[in-house]
Amino acid sequence: MSDMLNTPQRSSVAIALRAFEKALRRADAALQGPAEEQGILYRRTMRLPMEKRPAIRQQIALALTEIAEVAQQLGLAVQEDPLESDIAAELSLDWAGLCDVRSAKLKRYGAVDVRLAEALDPHIERLADLALAIASQFKRSTAG
Repeated sequence: MSDMLNTPQRSSVAIALRAFEKALRRADAALQGPAEEQGILYRRTMRLPMEKRPAIRQQIALALTEIAEVAQQLGLAVQEDPLESDIAAELSLDWAGLCDVRSAKLKRYGAVDVRLAEALDPHIERLADLALAIASQFKRSTAG
C-alpha cells in the first residue's frame, strides 16, 4: 500500500502523524510523572485527578496503535531527530530572548530606571553567553 502516496503526500502524512505521536507521548509522560515540576521562575502542575488518568492513557495507547498501523500500511519511515539539535535550537532562541531583555531594549515598554542597567545587564550578558556556550556544546556533539 506504500504506493498510494506520492513523495509530498507521504511527507505530509508522516509529519502530521509524527507531530501527533510526539504530543501523545508527552501527554502520556506527564500523566505518569510527578504532579508538579518546580523551577526557579516557574511551576508546572498536573491537576488532573489520578482516577481519570488511566482512561486517558488508554486512549493514548489506542491512538499510538492506530498511528503504528497507518505507518506500517503506508510504509512511513522512522525519522531520527537528534535531541541535541532540538536543545541547541531552543537555547539559541533563549539567547535571542535574553538579548531582548537588556535594559536598553526594555525602553520599548516604557521608561527604564537608571539603576536597571547595572542591576540587570551583567546577569543577562552572562546568561546569554552561557546559553550560546551550552548550545554550542550540543551542536558539536551532533557534528562529530
